[in-house]
Amino acid sequence: MIQEVIKYYNTLLSAMPYFSNVYGISELKTAKGVTRPVTYTSGRYENLALNTKGTTYFRKRSDVIIQDADSSVSCNRAYLFTVPLLLFALTKRQDFPSSDAYSPDRLAAAIIRLISFKNGALKKTIGAISVSSSASGYSTNSQAIIQQEFAGLDRNDFNHDDIIISINVDLNIVSYRDCLIDPCDDEDILLLEDGDGLLLEDGGNILL
Repeated sequence: MIQEVIKYYNTLLSAMPYFSNVYGISELKTAKGVTRPVTYTSGRYENLALNTKGTTYFRKRSDVIIQDADSSVSCNRAYLFTVPLLLFALTKRQDFPSSDAYSPDRLAAAIIRLISFKNGALKKTIGAISVSSSASGYSTNSQAIIQQEFAGLDRNDFNHDDIIISINVDLNIVSYRDCLIDPCDDEDILLLEDGDGLLLEDGGNILL
């Protein structure tokens, strides 16, 4: 399910006119005294290409939390998966209609509007009982962000005209199935439209 949500995030970010490189889940790795974000593809880690025309990536900022969710309407056990994410974004300041000291905040606000949602079409797509995404904070302190994401590099290694921000994104998914990473098996779970909500059919049992 996380994989599908990240793809959804990236579809939204790709539609913005600020980013040419939009990456999925990454992680921080240290090599030769420099820490930087990498992505695991084709059996190996690769450094992310920080394109000055705009780059975004996600990484987990802390551990995933799994709790029992309220399933009083069903005998089946429901789980609440809380996934704390960090979204890094870099783009050119002059790409904004009005370039000034508040451009980083404008970019953060625009992204937060896009990635803040509850349920909608995505709930059906990933086969969840509910899914919500919200921002719990953001930073426009480019020096601090670089020190955190690119330890060993200096602010001078980046263009001073670039906007660099990070956003704390909290993803919450409630599901009857333990299929956090990949989509749930459609043969096991059938999504049925039922007025304003969804019914989940599992082995012939309707889960309300």
